[in-house]
Amino acid sequence: ITELDAEIIREFIDKIIVFKAEKVDGRRTQRIQIFYNCIGAIDLPK
Repeated sequence: ITELDAEIIREFIDKIIVFKAEKVDGRRTQRIQIFYNCIGAIDLPK
């Protein structure tokens, strides 16, 4: 695969959860969680 397009993403990703944006110390952050097909969610280090 050399490029991700909508069709490939639909095959690999089950769902995406977008959490409410937060502002801490004047900086806006927003958490997302991606659930992959056959794997589930993967926790990445910060």
